[in-house]
Amino acid sequence: MADDTTKAVAEEAAKAAGEEVAKAGDAAKNLLGSFQSNPKILYVVVGAAAVIGLVLALSGGGSEGQVAKASVAIGQAVVLKNPNGGDTQINALPQLTSVAMTEEDDKQIVCHVSPGTAGVVEAEQGVGMLKFVKVKVTEGPCQGNGGWVADINIQPK
Repeated sequence: MADDTTKAVAEEAAKAAGEEVAKAGDAAKNLLGSFQSNPKILYVVVGAAAVIGLVLALSGGGSEGQVAKASVAIGQAVVLKNPNGGDTQINALPQLTSVAMTEEDDKQIVCHVSPGTAGVVEAEQGVGMLKFVKVKVTEGPCQGNGGWVADINIQPK
């Protein structure tokens, strides 16, 4: 009796699965038939997929690589620290110096400070898309000297 019931259940399951496979096959045939009868649908689908892919590619992804930048106020104590490692260069003007140092660039350098050097914010200024902060160094060999650094090189104390 149990064998007959098991066989009956198995036959019903196979029949139902066969019907579902047939329905899926019919759906695929209908979709393919739609593409063949009206090729504009295919272009729309491909175009939509391309637009979605382009948006995802240009969206920038996650924020795990971005550094959160805290704003600072004039008079606030800060620590000078180059996020790329090494010393922080303090310049006489709010500008970046070129990698190929010219004589003019060399005149703009006030001093170099080691990571962790303390300072006090004296002013802020934007130059194009970059923000610069004027800092007066309060410790180390450059103590008492002031100049400009990119805001990425400072952290609130």
